[in-house]
Amino acid sequence: MASTPSGTVKETGAGAGAVLIGVLPLNRNLRIRVHCAQRAGEGRRVEGSFELLHAGDGTYAGALKELLGQDFISTAEFTAELRSKPGAEKCSHVVNRNTLKLWNDADEKWR
Repeated sequence: MASTPSGTVKETGAGAGAVLIGVLPLNRNLRIRVHCAQRAGEGRRVEGSFELLHAGDGTYAGALKELLGQDFISTAEFTAELRSKPGAEKCSHVVNRNTLKLWNDADEKWR
């Protein structure tokens, strides 16, 4: 994977209840709501449970649409479910902290 874009959750962290948006071609405009705080400084998987709010328009948007509105207890559970969908068998890094930024509902811009 290419270098991490600036301003991602890896750098900023995110509070519980925050909406995160995908910034890479594989997850562009995907939105999730995290249920627990995400630590800054780590670009690994999103920690804890989350809800898939929007499939976005990235590489795996078609497969993601089948999972909309669902809660996932972990990134591992989400990835396994996503990989069971046609066209997403080899996906990874879709909900990692280095591929997501904070979403601001008020002005519909990345923070």
